[in-house]
Amino acid sequence: MKKITLSLSALLWAGTAFCQLHNGGVLTVQTGAVLTVEGNLANTTGSVLENRGTVHVKGNLTNDAAQTAYTGSLLFLNGSGAQTVGGTAPFSVASLTVDNVAGINLQQAIRVQETLRFLAGSISAPGVSAGVIFDGASAAATGITNTSHINGWSSVINRASFEFPLGNGTRLKKVLLSNIANPSSAVSIVYNGTNNKAANGTTYPGNIVDVSNNWYSVSATASTFDIGLPVTETDDYSTAGNLGNLRAMRKDVAGWTLLPTTVSGTISNGTVTSSGVTNGGDFALGVHSFILPIKLLNFAAAKTAGGADIFWQVLNEADAACYVVQKSSDGQTWREAGRQRAGTGTGLADYRLNDPAPFIPVTFYRLQIQEKDGGISYTSVARIETGEGGVRLYPTVANGNSRPQLTNTTAGTLKIHVIGMDGKTVAGFLLPPNSKQGINIAGWASGRYQVVIEGKTGKTVLPFLVER
Repeated sequence: MKKITLSLSALLWAGTAFCQLHNGGVLTVQTGAVLTVEGNLANTTGSVLENRGTVHVKGNLTNDAAQTAYTGSLLFLNGSGAQTVGGTAPFSVASLTVDNVAGINLQQAIRVQETLRFLAGSISAPGVSAGVIFDGASAAATGITNTSHINGWSSVINRASFEFPLGNGTRLKKVLLSNIANPSSAVSIVYNGTNNKAANGTTYPGNIVDVSNNWYSVSATASTFDIGLPVTETDDYSTAGNLGNLRAMRKDVAGWTLLPTTVSGTISNGTVTSSGVTNGGDFALGVHSFILPIKLLNFAAAKTAGGADIFWQVLNEADAACYVVQKSSDGQTWREAGRQRAGTGTGLADYRLNDPAPFIPVTFYRLQIQEKDGGISYTSVARIETGEGGVRLYPTVANGNSRPQLTNTTAGTLKIHVIGMDGKTVAGFLLPPNSKQGINIAGWASGRYQVVIEGKTGKTVLPFLVER
C-alpha cells in the first residue's frame, strides 16, 4: 500500500483519496471537500490538521498534535476491520460517524462537539483518558442501539445535562446525569456490566435486601449532579416486585449508601433518580425490603350532593404510612384535599374521603401514597365535572379480574373511543344517556390508555391503567 507523507502545507478543495496518510506539516480540508484515507491516518507532533469538510478514515487514526473542531466538519470511521484511535493527544471533531460493524477501539480520547452518530458497530473506550468526550451544549448521540453505543467510558463537559449512550456491546444501558453543578469540569461515567454482586459483595445497609447486577462508576470531582438509573430488564430490579421498591445506591470507600430516591415510569421501562449526589462513586439499584408490595387496585372520584367522594382500594398496605388525596383545577398545580392514615394489613382495604369543596367547573384528583421509609408514589388522575351530570370511569386501574366501566349520567349520547399507548384507537362505541358500559381489555398490553369522550359540551379525556 502506498504511503503519502506531507511535510509541507497542503490544501484539499475537492474529493481526494490516499492509501495511507502521514501528516507532518499543515493539512487543511476545506469546507465542502472530502478526504478519504483507505488505510491509516497519522497526524504527528507539531503538525496541523484542519478539517473543515469531511474526512473518511478506513484504517487506524493516530493523533499527536492539538486540534480545533470546526463547526460542521465530519469524521467518518468506516473501515471493514476493527479500527484503533490512538496517539498522545485527543482527536477533536465536530461530528463523528461510526459505520464499522467490527467496532472502534480507543487508545486515546475523541472529543465530539456536535453529533456522534452510530450507523453500525460500537466504540470500545477502556478509560477516562481513552473515552468519548461530549463537549458543549450541542453535543448529542444518535442511532444508539443494543449493538451501537459506547462500551466503556464517556465524559461530558460544558453542559449541565446529558444522557450517556452506554452499554457493554450487546445491551444498551443509557443513563442520565442532570443538574450538574459545575459543568465546566468534566463528569465521566462507565457502565460496568452485570457483575455487581460478584465485584462489590452482597452486604447492604438498612432495609436493602437485594441489588441489581447492573452498575455504573461516576467520576465527578468537586461537583454535584442528579443521576437517573434505567430500569429496563429483569436484572435491573430482580426481586423488587414493583418500581416503588427500588432505591438508588452508591458504593464508595465506606461501603454502600442508600440515596434519596424518586421513581418514574414502570417496572419494565422506568427510571430511579437520586438528586444532589456529591462527587462520584459506584451506583446501582437496590431493592428495599417489603412484606408484599403495596398494590393500588382502584382509584376513582364521583360528584355527590356533598361535594365529591374519592374512593380507593389497596392490597398489602403494611408498608404504607399515609394516603394523601390531592386536587387540582388544571391537572398541573396540586393541593391537599385530605388524608387518611394507612392500615397495617396485607388484605384488601377500601377507603373513602369526601371533598366538600371541589373546584368549578372541573376538579382533578390523585392519590399520593406515602411509605414508611419515605418513599412516595402517585396514582393516575381522576376527574369530575362539577356541573349537572357527567361521566364516571371506574376503576382507573384494571387487570384480568376487572375492567373499566363508563357511566353516562348526562342527557345525551356520548361518542367514546379509547386510545392506546401508540396513539392508535383500540376501541370505540356510543354510550346512550343514563347508561353504563364496560371496556373489554382482553388481550390489551399493560400500560396507560385514554378514554376520549365527545358530547355536546365538548371533549373530555379520562386516563386509566391496565396492569397484568
